[in-house]
Amino acid sequence: MFPSSLQGKALVWFHRLSKGSISSLEELNAAFILQYIANQKKPSNKDSLFAMKDRDNESLRDFVYRFREKVQSIEDCENKTTIVAIINALLVGSQLYKSLVKNHPDKLDELLGNSRVTIGYKYAGITATGLKRDEFFVGDISTQYKSGSATVDVKVDSSSIVSTTVTVNEIFPCTKTALSFKIPDHKSGKLDVQYLHHHAAINSSIGLNPTPLVELGATIGSNELSFGGEVWFDTTSASFIKYNAGIGLNKPDFSAALLLTDKGETLKASYIHTVNPHSGTAVAAEMTHRFSSFENSFTIGSSHAIDPFTVVKTRFCDNGKAAMLCQREWRPKSLVTFSAEYDPKAINATSRFGLALALKP
Repeated sequence: MFPSSLQGKALVWFHRLSKGSISSLEELNAAFILQYIANQKKPSNKDSLFAMKDRDNESLRDFVYRFREKVQSIEDCENKTTIVAIINALLVGSQLYKSLVKNHPDKLDELLGNSRVTIGYKYAGITATGLKRDEFFVGDISTQYKSGSATVDVKVDSSSIVSTTVTVNEIFPCTKTALSFKIPDHKSGKLDVQYLHHHAAINSSIGLNPTPLVELGATIGSNELSFGGEVWFDTTSASFIKYNAGIGLNKPDFSAALLLTDKGETLKASYIHTVNPHSGTAVAAEMTHRFSSFENSFTIGSSHAIDPFTVVKTRFCDNGKAAMLCQREWRPKSLVTFSAEYDPKAINATSRFGLALALKP
């Protein structure tokens, strides 16, 4: 029943958990809190988007994933801005760069989605995927090998980059260790160590290079009350570049959280209350205060299940934006979703409407 209550990135995170890494509900709760309370991302602005560059030896898939994450972290990022930013980030002279300059679309989804063919093939543990846009093609071949508590994932892409991840469970009790690196990039090595206990979770990461970035996150508590925090230390500048802290309270009918993010500059408080568990009616609110500018903002939302297969969600912001979403499961695991958003401040722009169809056999 647990996955059915997750959506979006939370559901993707759940399905990516390694088999055998979670053995109880308490461990699953600790891992979830560590992922979504101790790993809050720092808000970004449009300048940081234009500062992004296509890294040497970085596959197109990794770059697109990194670019999408950055766009999603920026509020009110216009389509024209994202198009110019991604073209600016690509290596000049590459096939994709030439293709986009010659005939670039108006929206990011169209840029990365339209005129694209994706091919997938899986046989005997080997998976091959390909992506084509105009005359540009990129693909990769990946495989996985398991032996006891160890798992080795290897992927070779069309840029001749070999990405390898070695994961070992239970080197020490309640631990999970992962070593990842890319060939020929000798600075891409990274070591991750996780410790999951009934009432504590620790996640640490360090880059295997002369000037590594050290990340440490920890959470303690129970199913009802938990405390968490994270710090990022840059050995190059010998300074802390990120530190966040949070506290969460969970009850059968409500959940509340208080987060201190952006190096102590932003305070967020959120609350969600289940009004009627039988009808799936719930209300939620989030308030944000920025100490440097003394700015306050808030967002309120609601969710209601019209019937066992149809859910309606609404959202209202203090800046006047209003949005709604209607999702129906018209067959098992197959969803059709309609969404709309209205911004009264965008005088020259029309309201946004969206329609999505997810099919699963």
